[in-house]
Amino acid sequence: MASEGTTSARPGWSVRVRILASILVTAALGLVVAGLVSYGLQRGATLREVDARLTTELTEARRVVGAQSGVTSTRTALRQVLSVAVPPEDGGTVGLLDGRVAFTPGVTEPVHPEKLAGFATRIARETADGSVRKGTFTAGDRSYRYLAVPVSVAGDPARGVFAVAIDLGRRLEPVDGTFRAYALIAGIVVVVIGLIGWIIAGRLLAPIRRLNAMAQRIGADDLRERIPVEGDDDVSVLTGTVNSMLDRIETGVQQRRALLDDVRHELKAPLSVVRGEFELLDSGDPLVIAQAQRVGVEEVDRMAALVDGLTDLTEVQTSALARTPVDVAALTDDLLARASTMSGHAWRVDARAAAVVLLDRERIIQAWLQLADNAAKYAPPGSPIAIGSEVAGGEVLLRVVDEGTPIALADRDRIFKRFARGRAAGARGGSGLGLAIVAAIAAAHDGRVTLGSDAGGNTFTIHLPARTPGRV
Repeated sequence: MASEGTTSARPGWSVRVRILASILVTAALGLVVAGLVSYGLQRGATLREVDARLTTELTEARRVVGAQSGVTSTRTALRQVLSVAVPPEDGGTVGLLDGRVAFTPGVTEPVHPEKLAGFATRIARETADGSVRKGTFTAGDRSYRYLAVPVSVAGDPARGVFAVAIDLGRRLEPVDGTFRAYALIAGIVVVVIGLIGWIIAGRLLAPIRRLNAMAQRIGADDLRERIPVEGDDDVSVLTGTVNSMLDRIETGVQQRRALLDDVRHELKAPLSVVRGEFELLDSGDPLVIAQAQRVGVEEVDRMAALVDGLTDLTEVQTSALARTPVDVAALTDDLLARASTMSGHAWRVDARAAAVVLLDRERIIQAWLQLADNAAKYAPPGSPIAIGSEVAGGEVLLRVVDEGTPIALADRDRIFKRFARGRAAGARGGSGLGLAIVAAIAAAHDGRVTLGSDAGGNTFTIHLPARTPGRV
């Protein structure tokens, strides 16, 4: 049974399917809108051509009627109009006399208006007032655009009508055929877009699938696997970001393991000492009890200092820096004021850098003050110690110079590691973490710590990038 609070993953469309669906919907919508607009424009142009053709018929009919002379009857005039009128290629003409079909063309026509049920009655009714009429007549599933022109002769009471009808279906058939062809091609285009989109989406999402597979394989015991970065698109940037995240996680895990190993190793000795004292403790001897108490307190204090040092070192290595603009000259004077509280030496400043750079001020003071404390411990009593800062070669240099015994060449790199102590340390106290913390703070600033040593003494220098505000 699933534990309370857990949720089961609900199946849904994959990212690939959603991307493809979005592409297809957008493409189909665009093609439909483009097709409908194009169809509407072509249909409108065709209907305007039909009306223009009817207008031409009207002009021709009026010209014929106006040119006639000696015509005394409406029937004769109507016959003359029908005889000279040229029927449209997709239409037909008819002549009505007193509401009845009286004349039809003597040529074969695609459309026979006289055979359209109700057509003659309609145009006779519409032209009863003697006006020219234009409209659309529907018979069954066919539509016709028509023009009805009254024809009359003075003195003759008969009423004639010359009518022209054009089959809109025939005239629009090329437009409809073009639209059907467009719809077929558009459907094929959508299918092709779908196939190509499916392939492209699969290739673009391949790094994400590899990322998912790797995330399922990766574990705390093996964080070394990375995703190959190919190309320079957004997915590649995401892949690089995930790889960087894994680098940080791997570094953190390694540091945690190293911390546990160091704690186990370093606490073993003091715990053994305390255990030995307790095992040999003679409760009847006050001196033995006092000695055991002193040793126990010293070892506990040493363990507490060790734990504090390891905690500080881990925090430096894993916490983000709080960079702010820092005046290096003012920082140098601040450090001098703090170092001067360490008695037994003459403290002075030998150089001040006139620069403002981006630093984590508290961390840099911690590291620089650690170097000063280190110099105070190991330099001869009463000897001068110089503090200085300068900008050189695109770096900010923060140094502490003492006149102590030169550090052996073999120790100059080793002393910056955890729990490493120089041969000159002797019986002086310390956890062996001070210089390791200094190196970690410098590394967090993308810098480093160096040691110069000669017969005149030792020079510890923190090298930091001279990043100024506005240029990180």
